[in-house]
Amino acid sequence: MNELIDQDLNDFVKFHYKVFVMFGNSNCDSCTLFKSTIQRISKKYKDITFIYIDLTTFSFENTYFPINEIPAFGGYVDGILITNSTGGHINNVENIIKIINNG
Repeated sequence: MNELIDQDLNDFVKFHYKVFVMFGNSNCDSCTLFKSTIQRISKKYKDITFIYIDLTTFSFENTYFPINEIPAFGGYVDGILITNSTGGHINNVENIIKIINNG
């Protein structure tokens, strides 16, 4: 899972057909745990691009959906946000991946 730092998220998801985005921050223990879990899961899905965005360095205005809890997750297909979730539950991650994969 690569980290998006300088590129605009909207541009990134338009360039990649299926994208799973994790939003977190380096001070969040749950985020660190989920990041490593998602890195393992991502190896099973070659058609989905997995990225991480650290909200301590990335502007909230560029997330395109409200984030009131981290970790937060978004699923994009063909540049459009099709699903999102917040909170540290593995079921959220699995559901988003399933929706993206079927998109």
